[in-house]
Amino acid sequence: DGGLPSETQLVMLCLDYLRDIRRRYEPRELLDAEGLDANSLSVAIYALSRSFVRPAELSVMRKEGNDPFFDRSKVQKGIFPVQDDPSNLSLPDINTMNKEILYDPDLAQTNTDPPNDAAQESTVDRTNRSALYEYNDAHFSNTQRFYLFNGLASGPLSLGEITAAGLAGLGARSRLDADKEMVNSNLFEQFVSAVGSKGFFSDPANEGPSKTPMEAELKEKRAAEVYEERYRKVVAKFRQKLAAKAQQTCDDGDADSVMAGNSIAVSAAERMRQLREERTNAARSRHLHEITTTHNDNNEQKETQGSPIKSLTQKLTPLSPKKNPQNPIDLDEAERLKSAGNTYMQNKEYEEAAASYTGALKLSPAGPQSHVYYSNRAAAQLSMKKFEEAVLDSERSLALKPDYGKAHSRLGLAYFLLGKYLQAIEAYTVSLKYDPDSISSKNYLEKAKKRYASKKNETDQEEAPSSFSMVRELEKSSQGDIRLDQKEAENFKEKGNACMAKREYQLAFDSYSEAIRLCEDGKNSHVYFSNRAATLCYLERYKEAESDSERSLKLKPDYSKAHARLGLARFFLGDYEGAVNAYTTALNYDPDNSASKSYLKKAKARLGR
Repeated sequence: DGGLPSETQLVMLCLDYLRDIRRRYEPRELLDAEGLDANSLSVAIYALSRSFVRPAELSVMRKEGNDPFFDRSKVQKGIFPVQDDPSNLSLPDINTMNKEILYDPDLAQTNTDPPNDAAQESTVDRTNRSALYEYNDAHFSNTQRFYLFNGLASGPLSLGEITAAGLAGLGARSRLDADKEMVNSNLFEQFVSAVGSKGFFSDPANEGPSKTPMEAELKEKRAAEVYEERYRKVVAKFRQKLAAKAQQTCDDGDADSVMAGNSIAVSAAERMRQLREERTNAARSRHLHEITTTHNDNNEQKETQGSPIKSLTQKLTPLSPKKNPQNPIDLDEAERLKSAGNTYMQNKEYEEAAASYTGALKLSPAGPQSHVYYSNRAAAQLSMKKFEEAVLDSERSLALKPDYGKAHSRLGLAYFLLGKYLQAIEAYTVSLKYDPDSISSKNYLEKAKKRYASKKNETDQEEAPSSFSMVRELEKSSQGDIRLDQKEAENFKEKGNACMAKREYQLAFDSYSEAIRLCEDGKNSHVYFSNRAATLCYLERYKEAESDSERSLKLKPDYSKAHARLGLARFFLGDYEGAVNAYTTALNYDPDNSASKSYLKKAKARLGR
């Protein structure tokens, strides 16, 4: 499916988000702030958590359940109803359902035993309910969640985060927000005025004189209803016109439009829509086939109990935060575990060392020293001859700190021991850039070069993919792979477009500036300069806008938008002759642009023409 989510994964995403909402708010807060009923959410969560029949690791009947934030050992035993058949759903009372979803702060102990002193005051901060729910990254159900770094990072993305990113990437927003902005625009006011002048809002049936006050009140009420209905029609009609214009802009290939959305995101959304249609059609076809052939076939295949991911991934899963990863107590404990792991390494107790580093990562998955914990665990994996796992941990370390020499070195050793000598050469070369005095890296670099040369002479091997170390260096180096910089520059351009749509002009300026820094003379750099010129006009920095427009035109002399923005900058600088020239040229390339026509007319008027 090309990386698209399954229906199971999407349901899990919704379930996690509902749980998080229920846990963060007190019932009254939830009702007042969001208009949501807490108990109804509990019913939905309870039922939805039982919707997973397969894969096996998502079943609520497992000891671990399907909630990586909820440790059943922290609450009293015997409160989780067990059903033999999860499809035979019967709802218990609301208190029982809430006990399965929520911790009672007074019972959220580290074991199942009640406190020794019944009067002991709870140490849990009741004002921070979400602090009770500690994420367990090793949980079975996490195979169906989504993570950054192509699934390598710790801590799953929430529905809110994915939705926010998707909306920005697609150039989408809620109808409510769009209508609010639309009806407050001058253009909409002109449209309403135009249709009103043609009698669209007139209502003769309710406009005549009334015989009684009651009749007058009734007519006034009916007139208001008629006006509201017709006003909604005007809003809908105007929205359709704007949508058609935006669609035409996209169809014309105007990637500069903030309404067009990120092409990758739009393509993914379209593939997802098509995939859902294919899934539902396939399911209906199977159902029709079953009911027309036999009703007595009870040989339905059952899902195997094995994990759907490879054993390698089962062995090594990054662990995520306990409470707040920046909590000083957690950081101190993580450092203590790191020191214990170092001691185990010195004593050649490698499994214990790896377990200690894993414990440190549970407490601080993305803290100031987390790159060390990953790198040290890679060293332990190397000592246990788990070379693939060592590669993964080294890459995780470098994702946090790309200039960490030891992680590059350990990545090089892992590749060397896997027989991937070219990648080992790349990793050791980068390692010596940051740690030039490392004798071990120098020695292994020479060994890898000899092995690679020997192997290349023996076989006509294909070129191996670059190591993670080299990829990170290429991303940082202005002399590296230009395509990486161009791709990143495009990402910043899209961010700038999103900020422009929200009228956050300074943020848009910063994003376009970063795109220019990454790719000053690429195939789309003329767009970056032109877009930044637009933000500068909004920021009333017209001289800089003129300069950026001219730089855009040096890269692409026939780019109409840059000519138009040059004209706008010159107009507000008082250079009306220059504005006329710029707008005239802009209209040569884009003759139907109404804004250019309007400002050309204004500039000529200022010149008395």
